[in-house]
Amino acid sequence: MAKKKTSRKPPYKGPDRLTALPSELFEKFGDHLDSTDVLKLRLVNRTIHAKTTKSFSEKFTRSLTIETSSDTKASEMVLRLLGCDVMANTVKVLRLVHSSSSIVDAERDHDFFVEVMGKIRVSLERVSIVGDSSRAQGDTVLSTAPYQLIRALSTSGKSLSILTLSNVGVDHSLLQALFEAQKTSLERLDIEKSMLQGGGLSLLRVFTGDGSRLKRIYLTEVRESAHPMQKVVFAPKNLLKAVRNPITNRFEDYKLQGNTAWFMGTEGVKVGMKAVFG
Repeated sequence: MAKKKTSRKPPYKGPDRLTALPSELFEKFGDHLDSTDVLKLRLVNRTIHAKTTKSFSEKFTRSLTIETSSDTKASEMVLRLLGCDVMANTVKVLRLVHSSSSIVDAERDHDFFVEVMGKIRVSLERVSIVGDSSRAQGDTVLSTAPYQLIRALSTSGKSLSILTLSNVGVDHSLLQALFEAQKTSLERLDIEKSMLQGGGLSLLRVFTGDGSRLKRIYLTEVRESAHPMQKVVFAPKNLLKAVRNPITNRFEDYKLQGNTAWFMGTEGVKVGMKAVFG
């Protein structure tokens, strides 16, 4: 009696799951990992690749988080990763996690972020700058690393769609310079629990004036400066949410939220918003 033929699955034609993470990146990691770590990384790589339909390398390289640290090795690793073509051509989301306890070195931060921007070869979808949430209310200070990142963005020539600031301090002139450079690309601005020094209604007019492509502005729970001489643009608790009408191209859907939405006083809010949004 003839043996019944059993069907066999065709050989796997996809990427090698054990090397789904580009070998170029493994070489960059090699100096920082021992053999056990590499094996663990391969296992995680294989598991994630098996559960995803898109290329794992694209998922892995689309977003990059940078943490401020006095350890120069962390900065070197970021630059080494961006030295890989697979990273430089796919990173679209940049996230800076800033600690108030990190050592301030303005020159080093400036050179670092200029080099980061120079290595990224694509337009950025989102840049998020997240500060130290453990700081006390009113203790948000103007920080060097966020300042240098925004400055590098302003002069990089790269387009940016979304900017998010959380728990950081930023001078209004720096933010205005970034917006002028990104006027034709920036579509969304979210500022949460942050301190903007200076500005006022003139800053809002810049954000919403001729040529602006902003579709959404969200200002919420903005912290006031503890320093009595620093002028703060927006005060705490859900000040403003504004959405541009795509038909009329005007910010028509705007509203004040919260019980303490103060901006030159309650009446000043109404007058100011009317002056800016019409």
